[in-house]
Amino acid sequence: MEPWIIHNRKTGGADRKAAGKWREFLDFVHKFGSRNRIWRGVASGNHTLRPSIARRNYDPASEKGLFTEFRRRARQFADTHLFSDWDLIALAQHHGLPTRILDWTYNPLVAAYFAVTSMPNGHEGRVTCILEPLHVDSFREPDPFAVSDVMLFESDIVSPRIVAQEGVFTVHPKPFGRAWIVPKSLDRQDFAIEARYKRYFKEQLAIMGIDAAHMLTDIDGLCRSIKERYDG
Repeated sequence: MEPWIIHNRKTGGADRKAAGKWREFLDFVHKFGSRNRIWRGVASGNHTLRPSIARRNYDPASEKGLFTEFRRRARQFADTHLFSDWDLIALAQHHGLPTRILDWTYNPLVAAYFAVTSMPNGHEGRVTCILEPLHVDSFREPDPFAVSDVMLFESDIVSPRIVAQEGVFTVHPKPFGRAWIVPKSLDRQDFAIEARYKRYFKEQLAIMGIDAAHMLTDIDGLCRSIKERYDG
């Protein structure tokens, strides 16, 4: 039996179509996988490359206000006095504050995990990869709100989740306009995962150690991982 095919517990036979889709994904990763690419997974193929701040009714003044308040009040939970504004905006994004940055990963399997486990789960998921944009020089440009082009940055914050997910970010200087149209030079590639294949992908990813316990690195992740295994 091919190593990427596992038996379906309910039917007693291999789900050949799902296995074929999984094989297509592995071929996609083999073709485009390299350390100069970054990957992003979303649960719905309709999601555009639009930062979370642009998905709400915020204007630029509100965005700066959100970040300023976060920077002031986060001190009660973390020793942030040595954090740069780049670190702080990554921390804010990590904990759910709407920002002008997007999450990416260097690991295509991590991107696939989020494509098949995030909500909504009844829609086609999508894994996107692009070549790395130019990196931010945070010493020359310490202000995330002053960058004029879409750029890549890695936070110096050693968060267990960011480390486990091999996380990296793009910053988007005009988040309130149209969604980011990736330039041809960055060679955008997409892989669709139909909703009916998501469970199979989750099973295969878990075999490879890509599950909630490893991605979320806390008790919530452990419980979610156990629940997923029992839900079958």
